[in-house]
Amino acid sequence: LHDRVRKGEVDAGFDAADIVLERTFHTYHQEHAYLEPLCAIALPEDGGSITVYGTMQCPFYVQKAVAGVLGLPLADVRVVQTVTGGGFGGKEDVPSEICACAALAAWKTGRPVKIVHTREEDFLRSSKRHPMEVTFKLGAARDGTFTAASIRAVADAGAYCTLTPVVVFRATAHATGPYEIPNVSTDVYGVYTNRQTTGAFRGFGQPQVIFANESLIDEVADALGLDPMDVRLKNCLDVGKSTATGQVLTESVGLRETIEQARELSEWDAVRAPTGSGDGGSGGRAHTRRGIGVGSIYYGVSLGAKGLALDGSGAHLNVYRDGSVRIGVGGAEMGQGLLTVLSQMASDSLGVPVDAIHVERADTSVVPDSGPSVASRTTLMTGNAVIDAAAK
Repeated sequence: LHDRVRKGEVDAGFDAADIVLERTFHTYHQEHAYLEPLCAIALPEDGGSITVYGTMQCPFYVQKAVAGVLGLPLADVRVVQTVTGGGFGGKEDVPSEICACAALAAWKTGRPVKIVHTREEDFLRSSKRHPMEVTFKLGAARDGTFTAASIRAVADAGAYCTLTPVVVFRATAHATGPYEIPNVSTDVYGVYTNRQTTGAFRGFGQPQVIFANESLIDEVADALGLDPMDVRLKNCLDVGKSTATGQVLTESVGLRETIEQARELSEWDAVRAPTGSGDGGSGGRAHTRRGIGVGSIYYGVSLGAKGLALDGSGAHLNVYRDGSVRIGVGGAEMGQGLLTVLSQMASDSLGVPVDAIHVERADTSVVPDSGPSVASRTTLMTGNAVIDAAAK
């Protein structure tokens, strides 16, 4: 797998720089460590259909997987998302395997089947964050203005591809962070290895490349003798500026205000003043020492172009005669507040109290496919589906 971004003339950008630094950064496997391990219950039903209950982020993924394994039409596979104790991406694709195993066993035996991972089994079988090797080259003028960036990153997919194509795509699009850089060359590769399979994890490919980017910006600022906060402010994206992929931002870019407010509230300038000892004036190693740093992240909501086919959403909204409301969506509550935010959006749209609204648990037999509960997309996509239904 290979995705790339090209903007401007990167060689000319480096030639125009007063300083060019290049570093290689490594990130490693990371476990989601959600509270509840993977589990599923499968029940064979009369008439040849099957029902699966489980902990998951994407019920309709599971429905498709179970139907494929058993050779059943989707209408004969009912999937119910139970109360889910955390996910963070780790319950996006892996539950399809666990639920399909339970469903196959139930299908063969004609009896209910339950699979519950121990914590050790969960660590062994679940997907992990992609380790990456990121080589980042950054050029800047003497005043800290970025002139060019070159990034080459290799993501360890492990033994199976799973979600690596979308992870690589998002890492590529976001590798230069929330900064305007006129000349960019980015290449991100996903490679098969004989190691643990990797998949979705909060941030979806962006934390690895942003870690490299932000670390190198600090080094550039230090080499130029500039305040790292000033360097970020000088280069931050704003209205009228363009991203590495060439998108010109026309509205609602609050990064500059965010950095300036963080500077004020953290008392950045006072803490970093040369007269400060950094240890509260104690000068002793036995006392607590406090540091301060700055970093910005560039994080796109929803799946982006690579996952566009999955990004649609739907909602059913039923208003009863007494004014109470029931909402049906395919999104999964796993501790992130989905039930609360959809109730609030429906309340605002309909003009009824929040406590008059009930949001159904995801059940593929009664709610529409709202797309996966991943990529910070549920409030935006499913929330707007609820607003649309409320308007109608």
